[in-house]
Amino acid sequence: MEEKIRRATFLADGTLNWDATCDATVAIDPAVPTSYDMTFTLGAGPSYNVFAKIADTVSGNSADESGLDIPGVVLSNPGVISVKSFPFLYTVECLAVDAVNALERGRVSVLHQY
Repeated sequence: MEEKIRRATFLADGTLNWDATCDATVAIDPAVPTSYDMTFTLGAGPSYNVFAKIADTVSGNSADESGLDIPGVVLSNPGVISVKSFPFLYTVECLAVDAVNALERGRVSVLHQY
């Protein structure tokens, strides 16, 4: 649990700055609990054990706020609130394994810009 909390504090920092105990490899091995951040079961007959982790964090890679509140785009009034940019890219790895037949599995990698 302590490693998971440590990893959460590094989500706002680049992977190169993560604590040495945070596993930044893409591979998830269900037999090695430190190779994933969370696990849960989906479905019932068949059911799948799902393992997930944040494998990479890159800061400063998304665009700034695009200025949609400038005159001519929306009505200019004091009620318009600009959206603050949080420039991060996260790579999330997921592995789903059939609870009965471990040969049946699926793997997906997601790149999320926030």
